[in-house]
Amino acid sequence: GRPVVIGRLPQEAESIIRGIAAIKGAPLVSVADEYGAGIERCPPTNLEGDCQRWNAGTAALTVRTLPSRWRLTPDLTARALTRIDWPGRWQRFRAGTRNVILDCTHNAEGARELECNLARVSSATGRGPIVVVGALGIDRARSLLGTIGRHAREIHLVVPGQSRACSHVQLNALLSPALRERARDTTIETLFPAPDACTAGEAADTVVVTIKDFEFTPAQLTVKPGATVVFVNQGAIGHTATADDASWDSGMIAPGQRWAKTFRAGDAAAYHCAPHPFMKGMVMISGGGQ
Repeated sequence: GRPVVIGRLPQEAESIIRGIAAIKGAPLVSVADEYGAGIERCPPTNLEGDCQRWNAGTAALTVRTLPSRWRLTPDLTARALTRIDWPGRWQRFRAGTRNVILDCTHNAEGARELECNLARVSSATGRGPIVVVGALGIDRARSLLGTIGRHAREIHLVVPGQSRACSHVQLNALLSPALRERARDTTIETLFPAPDACTAGEAADTVVVTIKDFEFTPAQLTVKPGATVVFVNQGAIGHTATADDASWDSGMIAPGQRWAKTFRAGDAAAYHCAPHPFMKGMVMISGGGQ
């Protein structure tokens, strides 16, 4: 009689679970039945990627099946799903002048989701990302490198400090000759010599700023003079990126569209959204003030 909640599963696995639930007399709900085949109806979440929307739907259904004594209202659930802190799940942070995205993909299903996220980065910035990759086991490495190779501008191969980690030799053996030209052997210590430093890529590489849920993310970032910042609207309505002193203005950025600005030393870098002035951001230009 215990309720069963099914997330997004392969058809064969879902059929088996449904059969067992029927035998046990367990009530069953699924994200597919509740939200349909796409993610459009799934609850929003601050975590990026289609998979996380499916996870949000699974979480919302699970909360709904809990007894009323838990006092988890729909409003509380909706707010919680937009404030999730899940390290290593497409986690964005700053390391010196670099925007770094940490993603702990660990299986073939995760590699498929990683492919979607890497494609979005390439589309937003207009160039392939720089990817640092290590893997535990040949099978995991094979699916990861196949995905990464289709999108990365550079691949930095590292060996995690774990007994099951693939060596540089094993990782290189999985690369095609063309892919090896974009790959290099290195170490975590070389790439990240300090908590606030990253040596991969260039200081003036394109930085992506996403706009979603009425906020600029990240709200503050530091770039070198000459760096290009791309504003990508991932929300449901139009927004602008407008300098506080009106010296530059993106105009309306429609949902799904982007706008880029190259920052020079001395450029005004405090900005806001004109129709939603509570949305504010700041670009710090190193060596050139704010």
